[in-house]
This record gives sequence, structure tokens and C-alpha cells, in this order.
Amino acid sequence: MKKYTIDFYGDSITVASGNMPLGEDGLYDPNGSYDPYSTNAYDGYAAVASRKLGADFNICACSGYGIAYGFAEYSNPPGAIISKIYDYASPKDKLLWDYNAYTPDLAVVSLGQNDSGHPEKIGDVYYHQALKEKIKDLVEKIRANDKTIPIIWIGG
Repeated sequence: MKKYTIDFYGDSITVASGNMPLGEDGLYDPNGSYDPYSTNAYDGYAAVASRKLGADFNICACSGYGIAYGFAEYSNPPGAIISKIYDYASPKDKLLWDYNAYTPDLAVVSLGQNDSGHPEKIGDVYYHQALKEKIKDLVEKIRANDKTIPIIWIGG
């Protein structure tokens, strides 16, 4: 039986940011406080869903990232968007992803939450146009190697 592959694209929700609360001693404590750096993607929705489905998976995501207007002051550069890391297996190391290595069976996108974090842009026609263009660009990138890949958009 063929093992399916799923690609996940997203932000802090996809990387499971802060899902490992910390106690006062800095160690995992289920009753501890939120810490954005205490992340365990293995227990996030992407990994859990993939395991339940018996699928392999890849995650292209970063906390605070958006489609057109990210909301991450701590990112480099600030306000980073998913297209800046899309082509990398390791953005920090500038290691490019090999799209010829495999073609995923499904793409799941959870983006848009950080784009809506800009209240000053509500009603701005250019903001909405940029968002539409970046969504179209992302879908085209996802479908670059397989025009028929199903895309499930679960956020935004």
C-alpha cells in the first residue's frame, strides 16, 4: 500500500507554537505558562493528523508569518510572509527544498490569521488586492509540480 504524503503550510498554529507550557523551573509543566519558544510540532495538528492517517508529512511554516502581510515583529525581516521561506528545506541555512524528490498527495494551508492582524488596513483596497494576489501565487507554487494536487485551506 502506498504511503501518502501531506504538505502543510502555515504559521504558529501549524508549528504548534507554545504548546509546551513551562513551569517556573523552565521545564515542561502542563499547568505552566505559555512560551512561544516552547514548541513541539510532533504534538501539533499537522503531525497528529498525519500519524492518524498513516501519512508522511512536511511542514513549511513559521510563527507570525502571513500570506501578504505577516505579523511577526521578531521575524527576520519583520512582517515576513510564507513565500520568503517556501523554497527552503531550512531557511536559516538557505538549504533549498528539492521539489523533484517527491510530489505530495495533499496540501493543507492554515494561513491568513496574521494577515488580519493589521486593523489599519481594513477597507484598504490595495491590502485586499495584495492578499488575493499572494493567495493566487501560493496556490500556483503548491501546484507547480502537480496541477491536480488537492488543497485544503483550513485557516484565514
